[in-house]
Order: sequence, then structure tokens, then C-alpha cells
Amino acid sequence: MKKFAIPKKIRIGGFDYIIEYPFEFDTNDYFGKTSFYNTVIKLANKTKGYKLKKSIIIETLVHELVHAIDMVYLGAVLEEEDVERLSKILVMFFKHSDFSLLDDTIPTKLCIMNEEIEVINDYEFEDSDNSYQLNPLLGEFLINTEGQTIPRVKHGILELCINRMINVLYIDNEELSEENKLHAFTSGIFQVFSDNPKVEMLIKEWA
Repeated sequence: MKKFAIPKKIRIGGFDYIIEYPFEFDTNDYFGKTSFYNTVIKLANKTKGYKLKKSIIIETLVHELVHAIDMVYLGAVLEEEDVERLSKILVMFFKHSDFSLLDDTIPTKLCIMNEEIEVINDYEFEDSDNSYQLNPLLGEFLINTEGQTIPRVKHGILELCINRMINVLYIDNEELSEENKLHAFTSGIFQVFSDNPKVEMLIKEWA
């Protein structure tokens, strides 16, 4: 079995966030905390004297990363409840989908909450400007990768999936409803998971 190891540093946008783990908080109310101005993320490995499950530590890490991404890419527009729900569904997405930013393969299955969606590649759209279409009712994600790089394809898939997550979770955030803000948030998730592959590896192995 591979060793459970939290990264010591994670790049978010142009900032290197130091990960202090295991960190012992003065109160048992915290599993994790982010200091934006010191670019530090603190993670506990126990609470009330009991060790936290590895899956909880990973969820906490992703939760704090979403906070930092929100700050760096959006200027802090997400409510705490939004961060909590988005981080959990992102962990589920990377855990149960065969979507990965660790390789160059196109996914065949996407999981968003209890929705299992089949990816149909090389679909011929009537509109030549359209390359992606998500139809959750049919359980289909239609894509056409012709003329596109793999990173661009995966960014496009991720953006529609995050938009679907927002709808499924009934997140009512005016900022995220704007196309440019949704694109910026997706770019943040994409950058953090691409530049810091250990995060996705932790999710797939331990979450």
C-alpha cells in the first residue's frame, strides 16, 4: 500500500501555499484553516484526541483548496456552505469518474453526485462551433475533440461538469452564474490539480 503523504506545498495561481500538517489547533472545532495573506493551509490529523480518517483529511484539504482558489481566481465570492458542498462533490467526481488530469486519456464515464454519465467522443454537432454538450437526463456527455488539444478538451469537460455540480447542489451564487466567473473557477481547479498531481492521487487512493 502506498504511503499516505500530504504535499508540503501547493501552487495556487501564482502563489505557493505551504501546507502545515499535522497541525494541532487550539480548538477542536477546526479540521483545517487557510490563511490567505500568509499563504498557509493548516490541516489537523486528529480532533478531541481521536485520529481523523484519511478520507476526512483529504476532504478537508480539498475544502481549503477551494477556499484558496476562490480567493485567488474569484476574489472570495463563495459562501462557506458553497465551499463545503463543492469540495465534497469535487472529491466524489475525481474519485468515481475516470476523468483525470494525470494522463492524456479522454474519459468514458463521469460521476456527478448520483448521476453516472457516459462520454460519447467524436460526436458530429450540427453547429460547428459546439464541441461539448451535457445531457444529464439521457446520461450523455457529447464531445468532439477534433482540432483540440487534450488539456483544452479536459478543461471544457470540467467546466460543464462544475456547472452541473452547481445546478445539482442548488448553489445560488450570482457570481458563479456569470460565464466568465465559472470559467475562472474552473481554470483554478484545473490549474491546481494539474500543477499539483499529488492532490488527485490522494483522492483516488485514499478518499
